[in-house]
Amino acid sequence: MGLLLALPLAARELSELKALSLEALANMPVSIASHGERALDDAAAAVFVITAEDIRRAGVTHVADALRMVPGLNVARIDANTWAISARGFNGRYANKLLVLMDGRSVYSPLFSGVYWDELDTFLDDIERIEVIRGPGASVWGANAVNGVINIITRSAQDTIGQAANLMAGDDGRLALSFRHGAAFGPDADYRVWLKASRQEAGERLSGENGRDDSEDLRGGFRLDGMLSGRDSLTLLGDLYRRHVGQSSQRLDLLHGRRESADHYRNDGASLLGRWTREYSDGAESTLQLYYDDQRHEEVLERHRTVDLDFSYLFPPRGRHELALGGGYRWIADQVGRRPLFFEILPASRRYALYSLFAQDVITLDERWSLTLGVKLEHNDFSGFELQPSVRLLWHPTSRQSLWLSVARAARTPNRGELGVRGSIDAFPASLPSSSRPVVFEGVGRPGFRSEHLLAFEAGYRWRVGDYLSLDIAFFHNEYDDLRSLEVGDVDASHLPDFLILESLFGNRASGYARGAELALDWRPAAAWRGQLAWSWLETGSSVSSGGNPAYPTGNGGGSPSTQFSLRLDHDFSAALSLDLWLRYVGRVRNPDQVIPAYWSLNAHLEWQARPGLRLSASVENLLDPVHPEYSDALGSVLATEAPRAAWLKLHWEWP
Repeated sequence: MGLLLALPLAARELSELKALSLEALANMPVSIASHGERALDDAAAAVFVITAEDIRRAGVTHVADALRMVPGLNVARIDANTWAISARGFNGRYANKLLVLMDGRSVYSPLFSGVYWDELDTFLDDIERIEVIRGPGASVWGANAVNGVINIITRSAQDTIGQAANLMAGDDGRLALSFRHGAAFGPDADYRVWLKASRQEAGERLSGENGRDDSEDLRGGFRLDGMLSGRDSLTLLGDLYRRHVGQSSQRLDLLHGRRESADHYRNDGASLLGRWTREYSDGAESTLQLYYDDQRHEEVLERHRTVDLDFSYLFPPRGRHELALGGGYRWIADQVGRRPLFFEILPASRRYALYSLFAQDVITLDERWSLTLGVKLEHNDFSGFELQPSVRLLWHPTSRQSLWLSVARAARTPNRGELGVRGSIDAFPASLPSSSRPVVFEGVGRPGFRSEHLLAFEAGYRWRVGDYLSLDIAFFHNEYDDLRSLEVGDVDASHLPDFLILESLFGNRASGYARGAELALDWRPAAAWRGQLAWSWLETGSSVSSGGNPAYPTGNGGGSPSTQFSLRLDHDFSAALSLDLWLRYVGRVRNPDQVIPAYWSLNAHLEWQARPGLRLSASVENLLDPVHPEYSDALGSVLATEAPRAAWLKLHWEWP
């Protein structure tokens, strides 16, 4: 077993986090469910917060693994570098109904409206909290915030003064070294810079073969926070990365069907964000944010550049109303290469824009009741205007209880792939009865592809039972229309003289539903003990409208287990020694032609503070079995490796 050096939170911050009571957690300000920060107990939505202490005590080494704490969120490891993550169904490597933000910057790919999770990495000690809303958040965050929103928030530069150095290694071949420096920058500003280098050895595929999914990663970034005046503050953020990633996949051989291949890709990117906030004497607040993002992904020969401008104005409370208004503009330019006979998107390059306006009014009906009305109007170059309203009602029967109801509409706008892709999905050496030539089954995008739509009904209840127990439960029913479908088209003999092309066209003929329940419990029986339980149940279904050529849905509601369970137990033996256990159950997942068995997983994390600023920890994951699968793709675009049992040590060190 290798040795891992990493930095903890400062000793002062650790003591504050350990002392964080259930009441303090209930009053923790969150910004994910509305414009402006509100206490968690005042959020009329299914919100879950992962704190910095949760991340540290779980011993996770990537943001994706930390998200396994969230009830109703399905996290499936594909291989050592890739994950499939979604909320309330529709999971897959290219899941497209979950919006993810990093300090206010959207990190989804316009090629498929999803997230490259392996590239969403940072200095984990700098994460202040991760806010997660299950359910639509489109009236606040806009298109693609359909089944959920994840908002990763890093700490202010003034909270990371000093030096930090991390070295990480484990017996599964993971190794990471990182360094952070923070200091004052003049009398009213602070900054930090950080650098992280890591590598991962290849895992083992389901067949027992080498997965060839090794990787090397180098990334760094900075943050500057300062006061321009007594009422103006400025935040500047930037990062860049370069990754070399191995991957086993299947490529199409027109003579022999699908064949396995192992490739190495280079992916890199950079981003820069600036945010200016002004506070007015009457209590109003305005925020202007601008960011630039440049990403290259060699696997799909894609490069896209994004410029995003966003403005919001929060009016001071007037009578019973708290009003927020704003708008935004996003410009994207992309270039996509082609792999002959396998993959291309037409046109090969394109520029497109998105405009948006929003309004929100929080109406205090009386001391116990409040009503939130929100709407976002967007226009994109692919499907035109999208109106995304929401109505949320909140009732506090007592100071320790809250009940909420909501109805919301959300849209998932078309992406470049659905509008112009031409990709060979499979090949059949056997000929059609009418021809002796082999057949290539090909997916083809349509310029007229429309947005997918959701109408969501939700209800929730929160209750703090004294100072030792809190309960949070949510129920939901989602109705989906205009979902993506594949419609069998005509046989085309013009593209390739030696093959027939059987086209399958993207369309919007599918509809579906998802319903379920999610439960979270936080239990504090004593100062040295804490238990966190999460449970979720999900049922999904889909259908295709009749008429026209035969069609079928594409992953509508599939790829997610019906039941998930998580139990975390934390115990402090003393001020310097703690033990954390994490037991999880993930139910069976049934995909077309494939089934992923249910599995149990147990992780353990032991941490010892040798002296202030110096900590040693040992972690083991998947104690119950040596390996287990978490994901499988019927088309084999990525050949999954099994999640292994792994152990590592961490040495955390920081100094002034």
